[in-house]
Amino acid sequence: YSLSIRDLDHNTGEGVKHYRIRNMDNGGFYITAKISFSSLKELVQHHVRETDGLCTKLGKPCQSRAPQKPWWQDEWEIPRESLKLLRRLGAGQFGEVWMGEYNNDREVAIKKLKMGTMSVEAFLAEANMMKNLQHPRLVRLFAVVTQEP
Repeated sequence: YSLSIRDLDHNTGEGVKHYRIRNMDNGGFYITAKISFSSLKELVQHHVRETDGLCTKLGKPCQSRAPQKPWWQDEWEIPRESLKLLRRLGAGQFGEVWMGEYNNDREVAIKKLKMGTMSVEAFLAEANMMKNLQHPRLVRLFAVVTQEP
């Protein structure tokens, strides 16, 4: 387990510090060897009251993001609005390839599927496979957009 704490660094601005929560042989947990806890809940409750080696006391939990779709192990889904199509590079049986920008600062190739040529499930299965492929002569998958225009 790990504990991540949002901490204000006066030199660089906001930051996050990570603490490893270690398991004890007898089933307990600890962050620093000087104090251990029988449960994770007990560890958290203690650090709400005391710093004991952390950068700060624990406050309210950070707001968590909505969970990704069950098939997705990582956060590969991006909003359609973050992409800008600049120039069409080519077209084929399943769609078009465009040169574009991601968040107005990263040049990317965008594969745009023709409607009805591939099911969403087949597209996602292909994307899931492609995210693990890495080779100097292959374009690396950066992200996917599944929402309809």
